[in-house]
Amino acid sequence: MSSEESASTTLLVVDDEPQLLRLMTRVLERGSFRVLSAADANEAMAILEAHHDEIRLVVLDVILPPRGIDELLDRLVTRHDGVPVVLTSGDTIDDAIRTQVEARGGVFLRKPFSPKLLLKIVQDLLAAVRGAASGVAEGA
Repeated sequence: MSSEESASTTLLVVDDEPQLLRLMTRVLERGSFRVLSAADANEAMAILEAHHDEIRLVVLDVILPPRGIDELLDRLVTRHDGVPVVLTSGDTIDDAIRTQVEARGGVFLRKPFSPKLLLKIVQDLLAAVRGAASGVAEGA
């Protein structure tokens, strides 16, 4: 992915740990992405609503106050189909959530992870989405 493509790609990063949220945001911005960040599920829902046509990928912590990620994942599935999700957690995650995310082309990234790994996973997922979209366009 070229830096020009990255610069036009908007990501949503959601984590309730302020230091980790700042770090992930900074890493992805240095990777030339436009990053919107949220510290909780309510803020993430508002950003998804306001920027629904722009967001191309979501990095999402599994444990989010005040209401968890279930409603947020449901919103992504129903209104943002095709937007991959990178789930992050320091703990193991529920198999049903993991299956739901992986079925949509997303991945689980166990904390702690390196900034380099986060950037690579995001780039790889976006490249896969672009590849699938161009394959559909060519086959149409």
